[in-house]
Amino acid sequence: MKKLFAVFFSLSLLIGVMTPPGVSAEGEADPAGTLFFEFEDLAEAAGAGNIQTEANHRDALSVENASGKAYWATIDTTTDPSAALTVSVTAEQAGYYKCQYAVMKRTDKTNLSNITLTVNDVLVGDNDTFCKPLEDLSAYVDATDDEGTPILNEDGTPKQKCVYPWEYARMWLFEGKTSCYLNEGENTLQVDVSYLENALFGKWKFFADYIKFVPDNGTDITPEETLIEAEDMAAEKIVEVAGASGGKWIGTSNVKVTGEEGTPLLPIQARVNFTESRYYDFSYVATHWQNSVSEVSLYLGENKISSNKDDSDLGTNVQDRFTSASDDDPAGWTAKWNPMYEYTKKVWVDAGTYLLEFRISTCESEEYAENVKYFIDYIDIKPSPDSMTKDAENNYTAEVCFASPVSGTAVMAAYNENKLVEMTAVEISAETQFMQLSLKTDQTVTKVKVFVWDGFTNSAPKIECKEFALSN
Repeated sequence: MKKLFAVFFSLSLLIGVMTPPGVSAEGEADPAGTLFFEFEDLAEAAGAGNIQTEANHRDALSVENASGKAYWATIDTTTDPSAALTVSVTAEQAGYYKCQYAVMKRTDKTNLSNITLTVNDVLVGDNDTFCKPLEDLSAYVDATDDEGTPILNEDGTPKQKCVYPWEYARMWLFEGKTSCYLNEGENTLQVDVSYLENALFGKWKFFADYIKFVPDNGTDITPEETLIEAEDMAAEKIVEVAGASGGKWIGTSNVKVTGEEGTPLLPIQARVNFTESRYYDFSYVATHWQNSVSEVSLYLGENKISSNKDDSDLGTNVQDRFTSASDDDPAGWTAKWNPMYEYTKKVWVDAGTYLLEFRISTCESEEYAENVKYFIDYIDIKPSPDSMTKDAENNYTAEVCFASPVSGTAVMAAYNENKLVEMTAVEISAETQFMQLSLKTDQTVTKVKVFVWDGFTNSAPKIECKEFALSN
């Protein structure tokens, strides 16, 4: 059973209750365009009650260290925090945002409520598993007994007592596992506070201080390479595995996800920002496909760029990277039943920001048609290197990328030592960062050069020469 309140929010209406951008967990100012809201203001606008301030805080809740010296909270045994009121508001600028929020950390699932955040009907984060902890915001004081005498730890140091948000709870700054898209106009924020049916003391216990939406341009894909751990993309099924990149991977050897008893999979995704249009090598490690093991598909935006089924012949067995203590742990299962493979696919990507996502299919075998079986370790993205290939008919093909867009006359020249044996030229009318050139020659070729000139009159170079040494 769950109780919730819903708020429609925007910058324009709430400008009076917004505070200036704060300080990030790393101690740096929040990026320009960050939207900051106090939960107590949202709750007041929604008529949700349970607003704790210095003048009116109940149940000995401490608010002195809270942002704005107030928060939305309750430990009351009967107070229902839900409300169905709305406030019509409008956001100034559309775009993707990371959702960061200061709420109670749920360390006790029986006696502390789960707080979930949904933006425009998309689950963004919570205070339990679907989140990334950024910083402990709790405030502590030296503990004393009833006579005011300091209480010491066994090592003689002062024993600490938490006073913010509460003696029995901790306040953390979290980041939701999924970025949210805010429309220019009306958006919906829904906060769901769980009802603690079996709790010993109180049926709702929660603390919510503030929430902010930080513009999300995605993880920059660097000119060298960018490795993204699967456990940083997922919010569930994260397991420790000896030999795994980062010491962890994600997945399950068998779980039902459809039907009445099924539990839907949470998203496995990250936003990535490509600053250059060019070919990139996407390499990921996942279980090899078979009809009793899930297809693991890699999507960039809405484009399926690879899968362990479609690209089965491109995979390399890497099971020997991982060690296991028994057949029952994940690495033991993959070693016995279905090994881990690394798949590499070259993909052209236009500069821009995309959602990178692993999608998991149910098994194709009839026996496991409602189940998934998969493990994923990481994905590695790096710009594809310039390449030169030669086929059986002596066709030489060069694929080259440039650091910045260029136009002019592209020249491909084949040499035997320092003697020019063949050349071809192509006009590049529109600026480009990638080019494919080919020529054919039956003569001996020891090196190939690619130039871009302003033309043949001046032959002024517009890029550094690309040179490929060949061996016959």
